[in-house]
Amino acid sequence: MSYFKRIALIKSHQIFEPPEHTYVSDLTELCYLGAQIEKDVEVVTIPVSPYTRNPLKQFEKSLKRENFDFVGISSMTAGYTSAREYAKVAKASGAHVSMGGYHPTALTEDVLSDSNVDSVVRGEGDLTFRDLILHGPSEDVLGLSFKKNGEMLHNPDAELITEMDNLPQPLRRIRPNRYGQKGDEYTIDTLYSSRGCIAKCTFCANDTVNKGFRPRSPEHFIEELEQIHDKNIKKIVKFWDSIFLFDAKRVEQIVELMFKRNLTNFRIITESRSDDVIRCEHLFKEMRRLGFEKIQIGIESPDEKTFKALRKGGSVQKHERAIHIVQDSGMVVDGFLIIGHPHETEEDIKRYADFATRLELDQRAFFFVMTPYPGTQIYRDYYAKNLIDSFEWNSYCNFGTVVRLNNLKRSQLKNLLAHCYGVTQGFPYMFNRQKNIPLFIFQLGYTAVAILYINDVQVEKGLGTRNDFMGAFFKATFGTYREKWKLKWWERLYKLFSEKFIFRLQISENDSFVMDFHLGDDEVTLNVRPYEKRDGRLLTVTLDDYDYLHRKVDVTDANTLVFLFQKKGKVTNYIHQLYHFIPVLTRTVTGVTKVFFNVGWRFLFPSSKAFDFNANEKPLGERAEVSVPQE
Repeated sequence: MSYFKRIALIKSHQIFEPPEHTYVSDLTELCYLGAQIEKDVEVVTIPVSPYTRNPLKQFEKSLKRENFDFVGISSMTAGYTSAREYAKVAKASGAHVSMGGYHPTALTEDVLSDSNVDSVVRGEGDLTFRDLILHGPSEDVLGLSFKKNGEMLHNPDAELITEMDNLPQPLRRIRPNRYGQKGDEYTIDTLYSSRGCIAKCTFCANDTVNKGFRPRSPEHFIEELEQIHDKNIKKIVKFWDSIFLFDAKRVEQIVELMFKRNLTNFRIITESRSDDVIRCEHLFKEMRRLGFEKIQIGIESPDEKTFKALRKGGSVQKHERAIHIVQDSGMVVDGFLIIGHPHETEEDIKRYADFATRLELDQRAFFFVMTPYPGTQIYRDYYAKNLIDSFEWNSYCNFGTVVRLNNLKRSQLKNLLAHCYGVTQGFPYMFNRQKNIPLFIFQLGYTAVAILYINDVQVEKGLGTRNDFMGAFFKATFGTYREKWKLKWWERLYKLFSEKFIFRLQISENDSFVMDFHLGDDEVTLNVRPYEKRDGRLLTVTLDDYDYLHRKVDVTDANTLVFLFQKKGKVTNYIHQLYHFIPVLTRTVTGVTKVFFNVGWRFLFPSSKAFDFNANEKPLGERAEVSVPQE
């Protein structure tokens, strides 16, 4: 019988994960660990989803109910603060607490110095974890760091798994309730056809854990894909390899097997390098027929010098060709760009947004801030040069500003991030996406709330105001835009009285702008300009309105709503699971209703105020003490 018998596996949550189904965690990595020990222990389970509104509270309940003797916590850097909170309550219950994942592997001694952590599983954890569960912490468990008599012991590294087909298929049935689904029922899921990567990008921590590229055979991968296939529900599936398209011959075999076994009822997303997209160009039409709908490409920078310093490989010209290959196939392409390198100026960063627009990525560009993740070459270089300005781990999530730039303050960089999103997802994007005024206003509200979530990532004081951040986003695309619109009946009715509809957004007491719609017979013109007092009484929404909504519907709720709108399947299943969304829908409807009332009251009685949205504002919450790691 095993040394530990009742096992809980936890993925530590982050304060911000983008409200986008692409980023929803499906806990597949933990399911691989569960499969290693399934037959040797009494209980192995993932007791709580990171998307529960209060996951720590749910975890405390599960500890009382299940009496776990081992708690394994997987942590990325942005989740390390919450990982420490999980460790604290798990240790108080009497369990052995072990951490693993990218952050504990990179900063093992810093993590192990926490009094609530008993051991750290370093690197690729499958075999180390299994040996720890079976035999307990000892010098014989390769890849383990642990405490013995008050001393930290670091065993030699475990060897990488070279025969990937020897891995058992992940044990998905142990997954917790997420949006009304559990175990094998998840309709958004993640698969890995390989581990590791051929590249050594200076900003990527993949090499810390997974090292070199190690593929599974097409047959072994298809076996897993077959297990989750459902003829009645078109699942969203992420092939989350670092370089799924690297080996064109292997991809061709996977495509052939999917057709042969009729595994076509998927919506498939994957990431790729531009070189690999070009190499697999001949397969893209067939991949589209299989359900591949999105390819995400790491472009990183339009500047050749910066691009080479990241050791990304490829070139800007190859990025352009790869993007057109994906678009020509009928798939969507997302482009990832990283701003905020120490040498960059304001003009340099603004060129990122212009570059994305030129590449026709203006609607699918994702801008990240250079983040020196522990375990990367960038982290080692920046740490040695004293360029890391913050060790507030909550901000290490691709959107936080933690690096000291030569030419810009961190508050300026934060606002430039908003500017880049404003150029690519501001008024031109909204105007093109929503072809009537009510939907445009809805899109405006959704986007404003999403950008406010990004503002929350800057958890330290002194990084500028919310008003500056949102102002930078909206002002990025002041101007005039025209679109062919077929007017809806209510717009035609409104046009009988006026050919102009004016809507005002107030950022602060002294900073407002208006959206001026001119309704033509078959064309609508939008003019976005600063507010002038002569505009008179207007229908006005304030930033406080949106801020209230973003506090009422937190980022966990936002991810829940995104999931609800993405879900595909039988109507009966959809209705059956709606009750899981009732609390979120109630909060959303209540918040929207209150905002609508406030907007109407403000229009009718401009000298009075209906609600003080800031009266019940709650702080982000207490955070664990920040530790500065020692190299």
